[in-house]
Formats: sequence, structure tokens, C-alpha cells
Amino acid sequence: MSLSLYSHAQPRSLTLFSPHTLTALKFSLPPQESRAPQVVVELIDGGVNGGRRMLGNKKIEGCLGMVKVGDDIFLALVTSAAALSSHIEPISRIVAVDFVCLTSANWDGLSSFDQSTDSDYDDGQPSTAEHPCSSLRKILTNGQFYFSSAFDLSTRLEARILRHSKSNHHADEKHILPDGEDRTGAKGEHGGQYDERFLWNFFLVDSLLRFRDGLETAKKEAFDKSGFLILIIQGFCSVFDINVGGTACTISLISRLSYKRAGTRYNSRGVDDDGNVANFVETETLFRTPDLCLSYVQVRGSVPVFWEQSAPGLGGVVGGGLAGLGPANVRITRPLIAGRRAFEQHFMDLLETYERVHGLNLLGTREGEGALSNAYQEHILDFIRNRAANVHDEEKTDPTVGINNVADDAPVSLTHFDFHSRVRSGGMEQVRDQLMSPEFPVKDESEMYGYCLASGLPGEEDLVMKQRGVFRSNCLDCLDRTNVVQDMLSRQALEHFLINCNPTWAYSDAIWSTHRTLWAENGDALSRIYAGTGALNTSFTRTGKKTLGGFLSDATKRVGRMYISNFVDGNKQMAIDALLGNLPDQQKVLIFDPHHDYLRDLVAERIAEYSTSQDLTLWVGTYNLCGRPPGSESLLPFFFPDPSIEPELLVLGFQEIVELSPQQIMATDPEKKRRWEQFIMQNLAEREEHKSSYFILRSEQLVGTALIILVKSSVAHDIRNVEATTKKTGFKGVTGNKGAVAIRLDFRDTSFCFITAHFAAGHSAVEERNRDYFTISSELKFQRGRRIDTHDNVIWLGDFNYRISLQNEEVRMLAEADDYDSLLQGEQLRLSMATRNVFAGYAEAPITFRPTYKYDQGTEVYDTSEKQRIPAWTDRIFYRGRELDIWKYTTAKLYQSDHRPVYGQFRASVRTIDVQKKAALIAKLQQDQSVILAAKAQGIEDSYDNLEDFKDLAVFDVPPPSDDQQAWWDGVDISSYFPTAEELSSRNPAVSNPWDVAFLRSNMPRRVKKDHVPPPAPTSRHNLGVSEPKLTRKSSNSSLLDTAEGEESGTWEVIKPDRKV
Repeated sequence: MSLSLYSHAQPRSLTLFSPHTLTALKFSLPPQESRAPQVVVELIDGGVNGGRRMLGNKKIEGCLGMVKVGDDIFLALVTSAAALSSHIEPISRIVAVDFVCLTSANWDGLSSFDQSTDSDYDDGQPSTAEHPCSSLRKILTNGQFYFSSAFDLSTRLEARILRHSKSNHHADEKHILPDGEDRTGAKGEHGGQYDERFLWNFFLVDSLLRFRDGLETAKKEAFDKSGFLILIIQGFCSVFDINVGGTACTISLISRLSYKRAGTRYNSRGVDDDGNVANFVETETLFRTPDLCLSYVQVRGSVPVFWEQSAPGLGGVVGGGLAGLGPANVRITRPLIAGRRAFEQHFMDLLETYERVHGLNLLGTREGEGALSNAYQEHILDFIRNRAANVHDEEKTDPTVGINNVADDAPVSLTHFDFHSRVRSGGMEQVRDQLMSPEFPVKDESEMYGYCLASGLPGEEDLVMKQRGVFRSNCLDCLDRTNVVQDMLSRQALEHFLINCNPTWAYSDAIWSTHRTLWAENGDALSRIYAGTGALNTSFTRTGKKTLGGFLSDATKRVGRMYISNFVDGNKQMAIDALLGNLPDQQKVLIFDPHHDYLRDLVAERIAEYSTSQDLTLWVGTYNLCGRPPGSESLLPFFFPDPSIEPELLVLGFQEIVELSPQQIMATDPEKKRRWEQFIMQNLAEREEHKSSYFILRSEQLVGTALIILVKSSVAHDIRNVEATTKKTGFKGVTGNKGAVAIRLDFRDTSFCFITAHFAAGHSAVEERNRDYFTISSELKFQRGRRIDTHDNVIWLGDFNYRISLQNEEVRMLAEADDYDSLLQGEQLRLSMATRNVFAGYAEAPITFRPTYKYDQGTEVYDTSEKQRIPAWTDRIFYRGRELDIWKYTTAKLYQSDHRPVYGQFRASVRTIDVQKKAALIAKLQQDQSVILAAKAQGIEDSYDNLEDFKDLAVFDVPPPSDDQQAWWDGVDISSYFPTAEELSSRNPAVSNPWDVAFLRSNMPRRVKKDHVPPPAPTSRHNLGVSEPKLTRKSSNSSLLDTAEGEESGTWEVIKPDRKV
């Protein structure tokens, strides 16, 4: 069912027309501007009006939604799709997508799919010759996006049947797919229409789905039958029609990749604070006979703890060999106490969806994989113990169970199966036998979970048997090893069905050769999405044997993955985030609501009604260690100058944590940071009479610069979205001896960003230091495009290396006299702040301590070495935040370095938003007539504010406004507005207001003398149905002017007042 696209030039609009239903969906711009991107959408019966032209000759498969790129709004349209072979379960793969601009015709001649190759991703800044949406097009046409016009492709068969069964009892709540299938009951925001986890165009299409949901029943049915919208999944779909013993059967495989934590391999790892994991895929094996349909579901996903892995460098090929390209440099970024809630949320979501879950951990035990596997085991046992302590029913478990010996009634269990070790010992061919052996509970769990079995024709199935649990498989990337094992589990379930259905079919070559092909292609498809190349070990999946050709192919893919991770994935990640609406300044395109801006401002003003605030205390310190390891000096006086105050956050920045030798500046050695972390935790454990315990939430290092954030255990559950990043500035960004480390986090609903930096050294290197600041502030970015300035509160701490431009003797004398005001007159940073806009918008507490650099080690004496460096306040703290205050700013008496550490104690107000209360307030305001009237009045006021010709109205001498006793035109010479006798003779004596449309009997347009500017609209006796005339000065040669003899050309203009609609 194809659609046609029409455009109208003035005013610009786009219309999708369905010849099947003679229904049109029109998109146009709203009559007034809004701070949020908005579009007027209309459903029109009876075809397309005149004055429109068909835009291009392409047939449109459907609309993916709307997106704002730059200043323009685009419709995303599928212009070509390839149907998969089977006629039983029609599925289409997207081939081409076009982005048509609603706000401008400038892009009509430049097709977004005639751009550069699929392997290249731009940086989000379109050139003059490139379509602004080309990077989005590359994502959507990568060959892994699918849709169906016949059924909900985002939802597995069992859930669709259960939803259909529920909808029969709630017919009045039905939501119809394009084919008429009911969608009520599935996971999603629009009445349970689909499984939102796998709907990749949700950000683009959400507003249109809401528009559709608001239609009355008849229009809703016409909308659905027209097939205007397409809902897409990303992953893999393939369907084969086969003949088994004379019986026509269909075997298919559908893999649905979740968009919730989407990204490329080294940009997206582990779990997020909502329990979503990277590379989460639900895979469904379907085998349909004329009478029955089997559905077997399993899932894969990254280990659900907080962890990261940096991409291997080019040296990995040499140092690590082709087999591994270097070790798995995995880092666990949050301890159990900080990751518990996200881990629990992940498994609770799985249990809600699939009833029971058995994890298959295929990681090895060496290096990084071993640490990740241990963290997984620690979290799963913690989850089981907590669940056993919190539930009091038949699901109670024994909290002392081992990793492979979870109690039989536990809904969550985990098996550790070291895939590579098993392959080395028995070969790839023996993996399945080992996995299904009595050594592991996999076979028993597989038989207990079973599979879903349904009877009936497609779309009319009845549920015969439910699947009672799923296997959740993972390796490091959840690609190669995972795909091999999932193929084995799928075969195990299908064999069980075939033996019970028709035993002879269990030996059918047609079934098993097709099954192997499906899983090999599935592995390649999922691997291309996540890693950029096909999967490893697919030669075994296809043939059941490991060959030399397969080994060489795998080696080539490993090299390809290394190249892609280093040179392609960064820009590709940005394109993915843009598609999903994850960029920080990105706004969803909304359906036009004239009250939107007013309501949004009103909701913001009433934030106290749906939020609470609390005070947060922070300790922030910076210390240049001069390359020295931990010694005998305790850090407790530094952290807790007042032992009775225990801040919620301790933020510590180190500089020169390692000696900045030529060998060190090219790479980061984490060993020194680990030693300091251990020393810090040892110091904290030695506190006497302490009330709170702390843990290291996150740390990050760039050569000699390190940032460590410690959190009070009692507030661990309040912190979300923790992320670290670095920016090199040494040798023009090549080396990390100078640069910055930043960590951002959300404390409840308030965001914080902490940056520790080490700027260029040298007394005269002021401009280099200024450049370091501007480079870091503009180029340091977190994932999803977050920048420093997108946070509520920002604190800089570090060795900024600015000096005092006075004579050495004078500086030392003034410092000894504590004459800080005189010293600050020559302080380079203060001068740069005043003249070069360095740290613009930031504040620093008053300096009440002596210069922090440079001391003789272990003394209070400034540098007595041969160089005798001039003392300076190199170590500083700056901050910015509406509700962030500093109440102490000083140094600590620690002597092991040539710098004195500096710390600040802060108070911040953090908010907690009650989402349900906010939604209730919005709903209430939308129904409040007084609010609606106020919104309309505000809109009128804003419209007049934008009239250019009335900007200087105040300079004219205008009469007082009308009231109940008098009108502004009383006593005014009306003839000054109507200079001709002909016009005056046609006056209507019943109307006294010369600006009323009924003032003249005739329909003659009025002429307004430019020298007479009308006063403001009357306050009580004016006609609200009449629009104010717009005064526009025409050029002297305008043909629209009817000038009288002796009058200056350009003085008069014909004005026709229009009634408002």
C-alpha cells in the first residue's frame, strides 16, 4: 500500500495521500512561533486540494516520524523496501529513506540518499553540498531495519496472543495496527500498542502516535487503514518456506535489538541507571506448520554491571597479535553498592517480561574478563540474597547457594561456562555436548522453560503452551560466542518440538541446514550493527566445522573491528544518538498546541508543587603530588577539617600523580592511582567516631591528572548517570601531560560536572594556559553530546599554573605580610579573567591563604633552590551553579609535595521531581479554562510584541486609552485619517470608532496616513473580532501606492483590515 507526497509552496506544507482510502495527512507550520519545534497535523478526507504538486516520483511506503535538524523540521519517509520471501509472515526490510524538509524548499532538489558511502559518518555539521540528515539516512539504510504491515513486529508471538486475548475483553480500548490487528496490552506508552524496547523510531514517531490516539474512532480507523506510519525494529529478520516430508512449513528468525542503551561496541557497555544494558537482543525462533507454530525466545545482553572497555590501539595488532588484538582492558566503574539498584532493575524487568531467567556467562577467567565475570557473580548472588530476604512466598531462596547451584525454585540463576577454555580442551564440535552435560543445569532448565506453542492461522492463533523462562546469554561483546551458544539452545528447543510433533522431521536436512543458515546470518547482522563487521565463528555455525578459511576470515574481521572502533564509531555513535533523541539540546517535534509555551512556563513556575529539595554538602579538593607516592601523612585533616561534618560527596583532583617524564606522558599508568585510592580508603577506615562510610563511586586518569569521587554510602541510591571523560592539551592535544579529567553525575534530579585540570607550565606561558582553558571548555564532551555547560552545577579544580607577574622579592615580602590584595593586582589568572574571558560565568571564593606554590618539600619555606621560582596561587577552585554556594576556601597543611593542597566546602540544593505529580499538574492545567484563556492572552501579547512597525510606538503622542466613560477617539479630528471627501461621505454614523471595520458603509479599502500612528487598542469598548491594521512602509516606487497630487511617493498605503478567524 503506497502513498504519494505532495507539497504546497505558500505557505509551505507537505501532504501524504493514500489512494487506497482517499485520505490525506497534512503537515504544516503553526501560525505562531514556539520555543519547542511544533507542526500542525491534519487528517483530511476526500483527497488532496488543488494548488499542490507531487514532490518527486517516488512511492512512499510510510512515514517514520518527524525530526528537527538545525533550524529545519524534516519528515522521515521510507521510499523503498524489500519484502522478505515468505507470504505467510510478510516482513519488509528498509532499503531507502528520504528526509523531506517541511520548513524550507531548499533541500527539495537534494535527495538525502545520494550521499557518501555507508561506512562514513559525518560529524553532525552538514556541508553546503550535503543533506543535513545524511548521517541519519546512513543509519536507517544499513540493511538491518525491518517493519511489517501485517503484524506487530516489535512483539514476540506469545505476547501478541495474550494481548489479543485481553483486548477481546476490552474492545472499547482497542488500538489498531495498519492491518487492523489489536495492539492493546503490550509494553508501551500508547495504550500498550507495541514493545517499546525495540521500537527504534519512537523518538521520531511518538508525537504522531499521540495524534493518532486522540482521533475519534472512525478517523482512527481511516488513519490506520491508510498506513501512514511505519514502526520499525533493528536487528535481523529472515523467513524461509521449506517442504518437510511433503508438508509446507515456514522457519524464521527474528532478532530485536533494544534501543534503550544503543551504541557502538566501545561507546556502549554494561548497564545504565534504568537497568538497560548494551546490545540487548531478543531473538525468536519460529517454526510454523499448517496446524501449529512454535516460538522459542532467548535474550542476550552486556553484563549488567557498570563497566567500560577502551578500544585497542593500532599497537594491539603487533603487541597482542591477531588472535586478540591486546588484552581485554575492562574496568569496573562502580562498586556493588552503587550498581545494585540498576542490576536489580534489569533482572526485575526480565522477570516481569519472561517469568524466569537463567544467565549463561560465557566469559573467560583471564585478565579483564575474569574481573568482569567475578563482578557479575557478586551482583547476582547479592540479588538472590536480597530477593530471599524481601519475599515471603514460594520463590524464597537459600542465600548461601553457589553460582551454579542456585536453588531449584529461584526465578534467577547463573551458569558460568568458559567458552574459550572449553573450545581449547574439546574443540568447537564438543561445546554443545559439554553445555548440555550434567555438569551444568542448562539442559534441565531448557526442558523446564519449554517453548511457546500456538495453533491456528497467522493473526488468529490460540495459545496452547507458554514458554516459562528464557536463557540470557553473554560474552564480552555478546556477539560471536553468544551467537554460537544461542544457535545450540535454539536447536535444542526445536528438536524437542519436532520429536513430539513428527519424529521423522527431527532428521530433516532441510530444517537443519536452514536453521544453521539463519543463525549464521543472524550473527553477521548483529555483529555489523555493534562492531562493524560480520561475526566470528560463522563458518562453524554454517557448516558445523571449524575450517582454515573460517580462521583466516575471523582474523580479517578482527583487524576490521579494530579499525572501525578507532576511526568510525565515534561519529556513528553521534548519528545513533541523534536518531534516538539522546543529544543534550535535541527536542522532540510536537503536534502544535497554541498554549504549549505558556503551559510549560507555568509548570516550571510551580515546580514546588511536584518537587522537593534538600541540601547537599560537598568537599572539593585539589592537590599537585609532584609525582610522589602515598607517604606517612594522613589525608584526614584535608578531607575533614571539621570531623563533625561528613559531606555527601568528596571530590579529589590530583595533578602529577606520576612523574611527567617523556616515557610517562604518552600513556596512562593506572598503578599510582590505584595506590592512592587504597591509601584514601585506608585513611577513611581509620577515622575515629565516624558516623558514615564512604566508597569510591568513580575515578578517571589522564597520565598525571586524576579525579576521584567518593560518596557517602547512605546516598548511593540517589546518584545516577555517572560518566567520565578526558581531554588532552599537551603538545597541541597530542599528549596527556597537560589536560583535564571530568566526571559528571546526577544527584537525584540535579546534575553536577567536576573538572580537574593541569594547564601549561612556565611563568610567561599565559596565552598557552588561556588556550588550555578554552580548548577544554569547548571540546571536552561526554557521551550523548553532553558538554560542560549543559550541567546545573560545574566545579573546576586543579593546578591551573597561573603565576604572579611581580618581582620575586616583592611577591615573597607581600606573601609574608599576608597582603593578598596587592599580590592579586599582578595575578595572571585575574588579569586573564578580566581581559580574555577566561572562566567567564564562574566564581571563586575570596583568597585568604598564601600562594600554594612553590615550597621546599616538607617545609613552610618558598623555593630556595637555584631557580627560586616566584610563589603563585597555581592551585584553585572555581564554581558555577544557581543553588551552589561555597562557605570555606583554604589550604591544608600537607608537606610531602612542593604544592599546598586547596579545598573548598560547598552547599548545594538538589531537587527531586515527582513525575506522577508533575503529570497530574499538567493534566489539570490543560483542563483549566482560566489557564487556557491566560495562554491565549499571552499568545496575543507575544504576537503584538513581534510586530516590527509598533516597536517605536511610545515615541508618539497618543491619547489616553478608552474606558467606560470615554473613547480615545472622542474629540479627535477623524478627517485626518480619511483625507478624501469621497471616503468621508461613506461614513456609517452608527459607528464612532474609525478603526472598526463597519466605520465605512462601502467596502472601499481605507488609506492610512503614515504620519498618524493609531494608538493602542481600546481597553473596554473595542471589537475583539477585528485585527489591528499592520502599518508597512512601502518603497517609493511601489506600484501599490495611490499617491495624491503634491504628496510624497511612499507616504500612503492601502490597508485592508481582516477579521480574525
